[in-house]
Amino acid sequence: MREWPDEGLTVERLVETLVSRGALRADERAALRQRAKRVGEDWTRYAQAEDRAVLKLRRKLVKGEDIRANALKLPKIDSTSIKDWTKSDWERFFKVVLASVIGGAALFASGGTATPALVAAMHGLGLGAEAFSAFGGLQCMLGVTGASLCAQKMANRTKTELENFDLIPLRGAHKSYAMHIFVPGFTRDDHDLLGAWGATNNQYVSVVPESRSVVPDLGIEFTSGADGSIIVQAKDDSIAKRHGVVSGSTLLSYRSVKKPGEPSVVLSELVDMPTSDELSRVPRPIEIRLQLPDRDDELKKEMSELANEIKSQVGNHSKEEHLPTAEAAIRPEQRRWGNRTGEQLVLNWEPSTLNELGACMTSWNETCTVNFYLTPAALAKTALGGIADAIAWPATLLSSAGFIDDPWALVKLRGKIAGEELAQSLLDGQHGHRPVTFVAYSAGAYVVQSCLQKLYEAGDRGKNIVDRAIFISAPISTSKDVWQPMREVVSGRLVNVHCHTDWILLLMWRFNMLDPMTRLAGLSIVKRVPSVENYNIKNLRHAHLPDEISRVLEEIDLQE
Repeated sequence: MREWPDEGLTVERLVETLVSRGALRADERAALRQRAKRVGEDWTRYAQAEDRAVLKLRRKLVKGEDIRANALKLPKIDSTSIKDWTKSDWERFFKVVLASVIGGAALFASGGTATPALVAAMHGLGLGAEAFSAFGGLQCMLGVTGASLCAQKMANRTKTELENFDLIPLRGAHKSYAMHIFVPGFTRDDHDLLGAWGATNNQYVSVVPESRSVVPDLGIEFTSGADGSIIVQAKDDSIAKRHGVVSGSTLLSYRSVKKPGEPSVVLSELVDMPTSDELSRVPRPIEIRLQLPDRDDELKKEMSELANEIKSQVGNHSKEEHLPTAEAAIRPEQRRWGNRTGEQLVLNWEPSTLNELGACMTSWNETCTVNFYLTPAALAKTALGGIADAIAWPATLLSSAGFIDDPWALVKLRGKIAGEELAQSLLDGQHGHRPVTFVAYSAGAYVVQSCLQKLYEAGDRGKNIVDRAIFISAPISTSKDVWQPMREVVSGRLVNVHCHTDWILLLMWRFNMLDPMTRLAGLSIVKRVPSVENYNIKNLRHAHLPDEISRVLEEIDLQE
């Protein structure tokens, strides 16, 4: 307060102080969000302040400034070093912080100034500038970039049990604080993997940070595409691979972020294309914009044949039973992506199986009508436990459901493995002290559920890591045994987005002959864990979930 005698402690300064000390983790962030909601503050201000604080610290490092002396401006009460603190000192520290953040008094008065109680509490912490050094510095606080979170841990597992497991940096890499991990449940075409999360033309941005080496090799090779484009091939365990560069991607542009505002080098505007050596010599950090490759012709052919086979079989059954035909369902218009803060990453896992699952769902959705197989009126007259008896599913339709059941079962198995490895990376602290948000739809819920279960089994080590977890049309049980462990390790919002008329999810429930007492979270509310938020989103069609993500996040007020 000596530094700001007239202005007081604003939102920006509060967030910058907590970020600088590595003290803004999942619990504290959830508490700040709850407080902001109670007093009518716009949470976007906090999220933007987080990113500005990180960018400010990184720029100081690039300029060679000593951020330990400049990051924090709080006065020091005594000369005791943080390194000499006892266990009781640490307990007092967190008690004071939490009491000041989630206490009964309003956090901010008009003008964004902190109340005297909060100022006194922050003043009473007694931490000097050496605290930043004790926390391990900026790199320890932020950990690795999100794209390299699982690079080492997944190397061996990918070769034996998982086809692929990459975190693709969609936006905010190397310049944001909070980490958002988006987990797809199926993909219908080449653009669903990134497009569902607001990407344009399947583009993503990889940022390679500074290195101690003078001219480190990025570990990439260039090849020319048929249209003259530059195709990137990232070597295994290379710098480029660890920071999210996907082999086969098209290189669009690059720039050094050493100087803020420096324009990008756009490859389409160059006469002579750069070499990999020239790219490696660009001053770090370097921002590389790429475009994901389309599926190869062989895979496209396989998916087309599978779709035609499903359409043919279901169509024949419909004719046999004199069922009404249906026109192909029209995709809803995709809304503009609202989340603009934080480091946002897309999990690229089991792409072939997700593609096969997406082809099955698309074909079923185009051939069958929700109005015939399951009407809202029928659902309204029965409990979910009696759906199998109350609704006459054609036997031939159920027999042909094996097309969709096989890839679904495989995704469920692989999702458990992927989630466990992702949890281990978080437990190892590779992401630093940053809070993590998960958003998953459809079968992607298996990955997040497995991850949260693994964190729960780790005890206290697994807490204060995950800030929020959002499940959209999740094919997991609503039982307390499933949701209570997840509630224990999620510091903030735990959200279940469901739709009673999701007929594809209902078909899978019926086909697998689950226990009649089992309810799927994607179809009904989670009752036995009161602190789980339930949102019933109307007209949410499972086959079109990738087009609906932005709308769903807007309706549950998750956008930042």
